[in-house]
Amino acid sequence: MSLAAKAQDAWVRNSHTCLHPEASPSTCSSGIIDSHTVQRKGGLAAIAENNHVLSPRRGIQDIEKNRGKIIPARIGLRDASTFPGFCSTHDAQMFKPVEQAGASLDRLNAFLLSFRAIAYEYVMKQLALASYPVQRDNTDCGANFQQQVIAQELLYGRNEGAKRAIADLNRLRIVYGDAYKSGNFADFKVYGITFDSVLPFVASGAFLPEFDFNGNPIQILGTKSEVDEVAFNVTVLENVTVGVFGWWGKPQGPAHRFVDSFVSLPDEAKLTVLAACAFEYLENLYLRESWWNSLSPDEKLSCDDLIHSGMGQERSPAALRNQRVPLPAAKIVATLDCRPKAGSD
Repeated sequence: MSLAAKAQDAWVRNSHTCLHPEASPSTCSSGIIDSHTVQRKGGLAAIAENNHVLSPRRGIQDIEKNRGKIIPARIGLRDASTFPGFCSTHDAQMFKPVEQAGASLDRLNAFLLSFRAIAYEYVMKQLALASYPVQRDNTDCGANFQQQVIAQELLYGRNEGAKRAIADLNRLRIVYGDAYKSGNFADFKVYGITFDSVLPFVASGAFLPEFDFNGNPIQILGTKSEVDEVAFNVTVLENVTVGVFGWWGKPQGPAHRFVDSFVSLPDEAKLTVLAACAFEYLENLYLRESWWNSLSPDEKLSCDDLIHSGMGQERSPAALRNQRVPLPAAKIVATLDCRPKAGSD
């Protein structure tokens, strides 16, 4: 285990607690388990081959060996999409509706998928914060002064970004928790689409949109003001792929405007854009191996470009409209639209 991994493990053991809204010493089982963000028996199993999927994130470990390319690497279903989020009791209890056989895309399941995506991002930022001292003290060993300055400035910036993200995500986590405890999801917004087949990828996470799909700026990051985060999931329910956006915020706020611009796209463009969003904005992405292997070198390069862009130089979502992730044909057969009506406050 690396020094950074040991630091993260120590945070989980010594500082982390179950993220269930009603977690307590009396209600939690002992210890935090590795929770799946994408259902193991549903989403992951639907695209798995020989109990494995491909992970671009795992491929990042070999980016130097592969001359800058991110080549997705195999990972078993037991380990794919996991994070230390909940105790076993609350993980099984809270997410049972979306994990059970026959689960469909409704507002409750969209809420649960979104809550888990937010919890994942919160924990990943905490793990980044925990490993910062190790990276700070060891990353630039042997480098010259100028290289050390560049490396330390980059690490410091990422650390400060993680702190700010944790504050935003913790605020949002409380909002989700209060809604869960009250059972009132009226202010939770959802837009979801259901396809007629299983697509060769799944993903889960959240991001802060700066622009809408028309290229219009919708919020400025890096300030002390609160920001709108969008939870985003692509998974499999009832044996077909679903894509789900979940968010809170004002009816005409940044998240709402972002999703509105997606809704306004032609149906034939939504599949491509949904995939491009997953590749660019989410590191928690998994692929069917035979699909990936069937792509041409140029098609893989296009996917690699999207993944690289998401590692620090995200583009306006408008640019994603021109990206091509080569997917099998699929039609939208249903929508779940829980957005505020026009003119609502």
